[in-house]
Amino acid sequence: MNINPKLLKFGNMKIPTSTAIFDLPAVTTCPGSTPECRKHCYARKAERCYPSVLPFRQKNFTVTRTQEFTQEIQKELATKKKVDVVRIHSSGDFYNQRYYDKWVEITKMFPGLTFYAYTKNTKLDISKRPKNFIMLLSDDQQVYKDQWYKYNGVATVTPRKQQPDPNFTVCPGSCKSCTLCHSVIKDNRITFLEH
Repeated sequence: MNINPKLLKFGNMKIPTSTAIFDLPAVTTCPGSTPECRKHCYARKAERCYPSVLPFRQKNFTVTRTQEFTQEIQKELATKKKVDVVRIHSSGDFYNQRYYDKWVEITKMFPGLTFYAYTKNTKLDISKRPKNFIMLLSDDQQVYKDQWYKYNGVATVTPRKQQPDPNFTVCPGSCKSCTLCHSVIKDNRITFLEH
């Protein structure tokens, strides 16, 4: 099966072009989403504002369910000259274990690249991920504190008119000047200010 067009995007307004980005449809591929995160979903807003975004993400979702998915991502990453980091899901999430395992396979193919992702899917077995696969638990309401130790970090959202938790670093808003999300830091805790 020859899959076209490409599955990856490279950079955006906040992320440098040396970062490959793979996205899925917002909300429908997020098994751990909460009513609060669905209400404020930034990725969903992009799907409403830009007509080409949702079809692109839906096509990606379809391809993830094929046997060719890992080879297609491998081909794209191998042919791109300058890729330092791969952001898995600025939209969407690991919708099941089988799909997550495909990303584990991909990260093993590229030990020199850093892959990172946020997830709300606490049911995944993430114990076999390689060191270059950074996983951050998105735990807005801090209800999964007993599982934080499994992840490279934890992320929350600070609602408007509320002070950020002093134990969390506030996201500066641009990945072009920050590597916090894909750095291996002990007790890496990040909060995003609601916007």
